[in-house]
Amino acid sequence: YECSLSPPMLARAIAELNEPDNNLDRLKAIDRLKEKYGPLLKEDDAFILRFLRARKFDQRKALKLLQKYHTIRTELPEVFNRVKEPERLAAIMNSGTLYFSNGRTKTGSWVLMFKPGPMNDIISAYDVVAYSVLCIEKLLENEEYQICGSITIDDLKDFNLTSLSPSSKLKKMFDLWQDSMPIRIMPIHILNESKVFSALFKLIQPFMKKKIKQKLRLHGNCFAELHDSVEKHLLPSCLGGT
Repeated sequence: YECSLSPPMLARAIAELNEPDNNLDRLKAIDRLKEKYGPLLKEDDAFILRFLRARKFDQRKALKLLQKYHTIRTELPEVFNRVKEPERLAAIMNSGTLYFSNGRTKTGSWVLMFKPGPMNDIISAYDVVAYSVLCIEKLLENEEYQICGSITIDDLKDFNLTSLSPSSKLKKMFDLWQDSMPIRIMPIHILNESKVFSALFKLIQPFMKKKIKQKLRLHGNCFAELHDSVEKHLLPSCLGGT
């Protein structure tokens, strides 16, 4: 493995993620984690490095994340069978429900847009999670994404409980994002939330870790604070974008 980060991005990784400042120490950290785990879905150094960065090079925490990354695949076959057969996700791919904006914020983060309102009974919660896994796995191939992560924007206009099919594995799906993917979670902006969301939030709140709760930003239909974090050219017109 040879680091492909630019000097400014590497400096950020060193400051924010405890990244070693030389490749030899980086490779030693990768080898130590490999030795602790055993057989892996992928063996290459770049793959292992994602988990170290996601846990700020804490070997114990990175090992736990690596273990959960593998075990969640057997615990959520409803999601990962779809990941293996992406043709099953054609409906959500073409719906405009979930997509990344074309560009990055001034802090380097990607912007993930989620708009469940237009969904229909053809698209399930498993489809949403499987498609998001496909997108994130592809982005994780980019080292800068591992450093900068993505801001999430959930536009809940027209959202109702029938928009998202109920799932008996709601907690497992939360565990997937909180504990099982080597990602850096940035602020999560919730817009146009309604009483329906309030009821749903009470249901899912017990599953959410404190760190995730601290990332939440509830805006209602006031977009001014969102515009302070995300440039308007990255947003759709319905959210005050240009």
